[in-house]
Amino acid sequence: MRDPYRGAGSEILNDIYSHTADVLTQYQDYSTQDANETSRAVVNRLREVFGGQLVYFPKGVQDDVTERDERMFNEFDGKNQKELAKKYGLTLQQVYRRLRVMTTIIKGENSD
Repeated sequence: MRDPYRGAGSEILNDIYSHTADVLTQYQDYSTQDANETSRAVVNRLREVFGGQLVYFPKGVQDDVTERDERMFNEFDGKNQKELAKKYGLTLQQVYRRLRVMTTIIKGENSD
């Protein structure tokens, strides 16, 4: 399909359209037609809500780190720090620090 959006700012609109359609067909089993229609609706909604604004999308690195740290904490058996360091590409000191932070977070959540 040719790019559905033309004119100023169309590159980002077409990218959002394309990526949304890809996700819908690859992960949600949408037909190509349904994915294209839904993608157009998503882009149109974004245009209505954010049109004319400068929008910044954070990379979400902190979310990735938090997810990794949660996985590492769940895999921690009390003595496998070296294995976790190797698996996650961290130094032993970084593993100790992250496990300590996660322990503090978990204790704080459980005390509420």
